[in-house]
Amino acid sequence: MSGLVDDLIPESELQASIGRLGNLGNDKDRLRTLRQLATSFTFTCAQIASLLSTCQFSTSAVSSAQLLYGRAVDKDDWEKVCDGLKWKEEKDEFTLWIGEQIRLSDTIEEETTTRVVAGQVVKGTLDQRKLDMEAAKKQQAVDNAKVLQQVAQETTLNEGVNTISLSAPKVETVVELSASTTNAQVMEAAKSSGKDREMQLSDEEFQGVFGVSKEEFKGNAGWKQMELKKKHGFF
Repeated sequence: MSGLVDDLIPESELQASIGRLGNLGNDKDRLRTLRQLATSFTFTCAQIASLLSTCQFSTSAVSSAQLLYGRAVDKDDWEKVCDGLKWKEEKDEFTLWIGEQIRLSDTIEEETTTRVVAGQVVKGTLDQRKLDMEAAKKQQAVDNAKVLQQVAQETTLNEGVNTISLSAPKVETVVELSASTTNAQVMEAAKSSGKDREMQLSDEEFQGVFGVSKEEFKGNAGWKQMELKKKHGFF
């Protein structure tokens, strides 16, 4: 880390680079200039945002952010890099990429960590993977049981509706709507516009979709929230 700080770009060079980047007319020249800077200097995330906001990229903003972030001295402040990206799609893509880097770093750290148990070196990652596989099997069993239960409920409901239709004129009331109301509300919220569409769900619906409460969801890091929303159709 000390070496990275020692190579931090001086303020005078930063301002000169911003001036040069502002005069370049295409992404190819801007990228070449940024690569040269990344070879010679390191940056704070705030400095990276300043460089990116000057470039006005057409298509290379995210790749440039990734390039410069690799030379950042304060990687925990990665959200500041997003301030230099112009479009929401660019910010979201960079945020997801950060999440992948964090998971990759954690995996490497786990796989290189060993523990001595009863005189033998046991890799903690292997134990964790075994636990993960067992948990996945248990979760699959729970999911299968839920599917079977839902099928049984739908079959019972359909039989009830058929009985009503044979004995009296069809009345489209709560009998038909009750089984689909919750799913319809969830789908309507997912298809609506707005930054936080998932917050339109009730507390019960939110818990059923995401598996956590709204408060627990908000406690997650930005990249984790983005990943969960993408997984459940709210991205």
